[in-house]
Amino acid sequence: QQSALDAELERLGVEVGFTGRSIGGYKLDREQQFAYQRAAGQMTYALLAEFTASEDYRTLSEGDKTKLIELAIQEARDEVRDPINEMLDDEEFETLNPEQQNRLIDALLESAVGVR
Repeated sequence: QQSALDAELERLGVEVGFTGRSIGGYKLDREQQFAYQRAAGQMTYALLAEFTASEDYRTLSEGDKTKLIELAIQEARDEVRDPINEMLDDEEFETLNPEQQNRLIDALLESAVGVR
């Protein structure tokens, strides 16, 4: 059963796609990639479901709807990436060993899943 949101994305020809394999130059392992994809996907779905159900959305042109959806996708990914990018820029992060860095990245990605 296709959701109304999926039908709208298909109708507009918008592909949500996949997230990257790194954040801020930090290469993610497979589990981290999966957590990143899941967190960004959940945020994207929440934002898009909210937007596409609104009265204002229905009054937009097809082009504006597509732009709004693409912006929402980017915003959701930014919400997941931004805390990680901030941490990567922190000098204290650099002093940690790779295992400790990995655990912190894991924790941030897992916490992002429950944000919205």
